[in-house]
Amino acid sequence: MAELLEVVVAKAVQELKLGWVVFYSPTVASIQGGNGGYGRYGSAAGGIAVDLSGGAYTIHNEGSIIGGNKAKGIVGSNIEITNSGTIQGGEISTGNYASAIKFGSGINRLTITSESNIIGRVEATTSTNDAFILGGNTSAFFNVNDIGNSSQYQGFETYQKNGSSTWTLTGTGVQNWDVAQGRLKGNTVSIQGDVDIAATAELELDQSNDGAFAGDISGAGQLIKSGTSTITLTGTNSYTGGTTINAGLLSISDMAQLGTGEILLNGGTFQTTGNSDLTTDKFDLDAAGGELDVSSKSFTLTGDVSTTSNLQKTGTGALVLDATSNTISGGTSVQNGSLIVGSTSGMSAVQLISDVTVENSAVLGGHGTIIGDVTNNNGRIAPGNSIGTTTITGSYSGVGSLEIEVEGDTKLADKLVVNGTVDVSGTALDLVLTPAGKADWSVDPTGPFIIVENDGTDAITGTFASVSDNLLFIDTTLDYAAGTNNNDIELTLTRNDVEFASSARTVNQKASGSAVQNLGSGNAVYNALIATVSDEAAAQAAFDSLSGEINASARSILIENSRFVRNAVNDRLYASATRNSETSGAQTTQLGSLTLWNTTFGSWGKADSDGNAASVEHSTGGVLFGADGDVFGNVRVGLTGGYSRTKVSAGDRNSSATSDNYTLGGYAGTQFNAFSLRAGTALTWHQIETERSVTVSAGSFTDELEADQNAAQLQAFGELGYGFNFGPTSIEPFAGLAHVHLMSQGFTEDGGASALSAKEQSAAVTFSTLGVRATSQFTLGGMGLTARGLAGWQHASNDAINFTQSFAGTGDTFTVVGTPIAKDIGILEAGLDLAINERAQFGLSYTGQLARESTKHGLTARLNLQF
Repeated sequence: MAELLEVVVAKAVQELKLGWVVFYSPTVASIQGGNGGYGRYGSAAGGIAVDLSGGAYTIHNEGSIIGGNKAKGIVGSNIEITNSGTIQGGEISTGNYASAIKFGSGINRLTITSESNIIGRVEATTSTNDAFILGGNTSAFFNVNDIGNSSQYQGFETYQKNGSSTWTLTGTGVQNWDVAQGRLKGNTVSIQGDVDIAATAELELDQSNDGAFAGDISGAGQLIKSGTSTITLTGTNSYTGGTTINAGLLSISDMAQLGTGEILLNGGTFQTTGNSDLTTDKFDLDAAGGELDVSSKSFTLTGDVSTTSNLQKTGTGALVLDATSNTISGGTSVQNGSLIVGSTSGMSAVQLISDVTVENSAVLGGHGTIIGDVTNNNGRIAPGNSIGTTTITGSYSGVGSLEIEVEGDTKLADKLVVNGTVDVSGTALDLVLTPAGKADWSVDPTGPFIIVENDGTDAITGTFASVSDNLLFIDTTLDYAAGTNNNDIELTLTRNDVEFASSARTVNQKASGSAVQNLGSGNAVYNALIATVSDEAAAQAAFDSLSGEINASARSILIENSRFVRNAVNDRLYASATRNSETSGAQTTQLGSLTLWNTTFGSWGKADSDGNAASVEHSTGGVLFGADGDVFGNVRVGLTGGYSRTKVSAGDRNSSATSDNYTLGGYAGTQFNAFSLRAGTALTWHQIETERSVTVSAGSFTDELEADQNAAQLQAFGELGYGFNFGPTSIEPFAGLAHVHLMSQGFTEDGGASALSAKEQSAAVTFSTLGVRATSQFTLGGMGLTARGLAGWQHASNDAINFTQSFAGTGDTFTVVGTPIAKDIGILEAGLDLAINERAQFGLSYTGQLARESTKHGLTARLNLQF
């Protein structure tokens, strides 16, 4: 028996080889299943129209293949079907059909053309051997929603495009496609999988709504972008056939997203994004030109660009032309960002043959040559790319700015060379003085520099509409008739007579500004201010940063914090006079004739700026121990010692200080009648660590500084009170006096040129206090409860702590003033102590100092256990 090889169902002739039987018919173009046969003529129904198995078969259908009643149209294995006609499963009920095609094992392929009509499901085997192919030479549409386990085309794992036609996909599809011939067209919804494009084949993305394509594109074929939308490529693509942008916008953030082929801009927009510098040698413009949106950091073209049309440069990034010859005959419009013609001095041979218009604060620069006219339309011309020369073979005119950069240490400046006419009457000259090394800037007369070289014979038209240099302490001089032909523009820079201190606003700024000026030319700090400070606000910020005022402000806080020791001692002596340890907030333990006590303390607060020194935030926590006893009957004497840590931060000055404090003191108290007299002295050693960050002109000069400092604080204090007792309540008005003397040793900061040095010096403040204390005892649940409080007023003899220092290695000193001590301040204290039993007491207290310019709050919790 012969093997079934091929079934052809044609519109005009039908060929069916079945067993030993071959059917020919010049008029009948259909096969319909009957009651029991595989294929026959007539109207009987019930059988499969074509049932093939046991070999490799090909069916070319241009007619109709229809299954019998409730039967499938084609069943078989190893079948290749090309359908340009109708394949239909038998009708099960009205509008409901059996499967049109059911593939078995082996390799099965279904190709449909534009004329294909399949009624009923197509069931593949979910094997990669089963392929669904869009073919033919006539273009058509296909809805990919028809693919899937619950859709018409089921079980296919391979999807291909063959033939010279264009198939447009609609719907939502996640299939991977192989484009072997012709063009597969769709959008980022209908094509979401990977696509392999064979040589000469094409993938076209065409849509009106924006979208992203995340699939991977491979092969030797081409990608085409059309439609008005923005499409962003995010996959890793390796296709080599190139990319053509006909309409809309195609966006990438990495060159790998475009494969390795040529990028051809033909009327659409090509966009680069991200923070990277992108480079390619395969970008070009077609006849329609287009828009190049550089929204990445930069986009460098190292291959020649040529078009008879125009180019619009948009985006905030830099478009860099580094190929030797570029021709844009229709003109170049720089609308945003910058266009750099030749990125380095070694790229001076780069040419752009085009008229160029610079718009809307955009920038034109580079080291190359523009062969054409340049019109400045509110843009900016910035020769070079850093210091360099831009050449224009045509004319220059318009309204905008010319930015000339000058380096003072190497005595170089930008230059604009114009071969045609030069009209600067509408151009503002902006000078940017940026030495390569701030410490090497020369403050002697710098120049002269030819900044506009007019290679024609005619004179410069007009003078600059305005001249702005970005330096406060430098003056400029311009000569519009310089050069060989007396038609160039020449620039000279000279240090002006503006004193540093004249730009200052506060005492500290004037002090540090004067000190910096005294450093003189050649000093890195001085040169940095000369070379980078643009206005008075920048000068004031620099002087504040350089002032080192944290050294004074930290000492203000340490002097104020002397209160912790004397408050603890006075409270202890008051408690001993009333024989009530709870009233002091201290823990006490009796040891023979001595009483041992300790107290913890903590405080946090903020001292506001007075318009000179910056505000500071500070915190302190520590512990004090003491021992005292009675002598001479009614005199109590004692010793105290302890440790605390203080942190001070001046955020506006990028400065901080930390001090470890060690205290040793003695005290005595007595009582006669209703009067109480308390006095003491204490010495505190301070180990101070400071850190500062110096910044001049937004980081053009920076320095990181730190120092280890030592200081000692000696205080003497006394208090006189008069007590009243009202049953369980005691009230004592009192007056206090304390003198605090802080002595600082010399130090030198570690760091760079702005490091400070200080010699031994001291500061003193006297505090006077008037107030009233009150205690009252209660019983709560069988336990003793003591409420205590204090209200008062404190006056400081001196609110300004000065600190004198100099820049390290120099002899000129300057004095800064710290954040002020509150001159007059209200004092509040409140506490509760609970005697749980004879040997256990718990206490909680609050302390506050309140003034308009300063607030301080403290909270202490204590537990006292006696053994």
